[in-house]
Amino acid sequence: MKSIVFRKYGFPETLEFVEMKKPIPKKNEVLVKIKAVSLNAADIDWIKGKFPTRLLSPFKPAFSVLGSDIAGVVEKTGPGVSIFEAGDEIIADLSINGFGGFSEYICLNENILRRKHKLMTFEQASTIPQASLMALQGLRDTVTIHDNDRVLITGAGGGIGSFAVQIAKMQGAIVTAIDSKLKHNMLLKIGVDSVIDYKQTDFAKDINKYDIIMDLVAKHSIFSYYKVLNRGGSYIYAGGKVSTLLQAALFGKLISKTTKKNMKFVVWKTNNEKDMDDIGHLFEQGKLDILIGRVYEFDDTLVALKQIEGGLAKGKVVIRM
Repeated sequence: MKSIVFRKYGFPETLEFVEMKKPIPKKNEVLVKIKAVSLNAADIDWIKGKFPTRLLSPFKPAFSVLGSDIAGVVEKTGPGVSIFEAGDEIIADLSINGFGGFSEYICLNENILRRKHKLMTFEQASTIPQASLMALQGLRDTVTIHDNDRVLITGAGGGIGSFAVQIAKMQGAIVTAIDSKLKHNMLLKIGVDSVIDYKQTDFAKDINKYDIIMDLVAKHSIFSYYKVLNRGGSYIYAGGKVSTLLQAALFGKLISKTTKKNMKFVVWKTNNEKDMDDIGHLFEQGKLDILIGRVYEFDDTLVALKQIEGGLAKGKVVIRM
């Protein structure tokens, strides 16, 4: 089988295609033939060895094969498997299982697998495990959105952002999206009320204020976000620069007490079966679009990763095996 391996930090010259032996499922494991894997900004962080990924392994990568969000088919079951059988279509987030999605086959414990919704293609299903759950858990479980709440989403045109916009609108929010101009038409089509081009306008200097800010890129100081947050509002850190995360951890409680503006972090529950089902039902009911900017073939994975690195992706980027 073919896999993409990286043995030292750096991008993209450290990645290479390698022929590996097809794995055999052990007790409670199934062999999955991966049909599609979606990319995340975190893939770039791991490849480059950005902080805090190096805390886990300072000098060389902790994982030789990356790729976390997969959709595929169970090809073979090992001893003791009782939930799945050969032919079952599955999805899974492998980020807590040692990754391994940039490969044609993988053996996984059946307990981390979830069933793929039948109306989704494998490419669509591969976008669900991480991006949609981060958006759902951030905007449904971390805060309460009321009708006509003003919600600001940074990085709204990316993978998590495209789900977050739609989930906020479902709850009655007035949504302002921040992203590059090339994504504005796409954002307007999925219902945003206004769009800010971050290259032209600094939202932190705008007169508009918001009830909720979901931050997916964290390119500003936490103090800039708090300036445009209404009293009683909430700032949600969901990804981006580590410096902003550290500011939030150090000063968040103090700012919350003195300004009555809340600091929130998405407590991400991976492979949550109920949440995945909720997303699947919304899709089946026509209430949620899965935005895939482009599907690449496996041989073009390095090109796809460069698109993610450059922030050019509209919605999710998917690799088809």
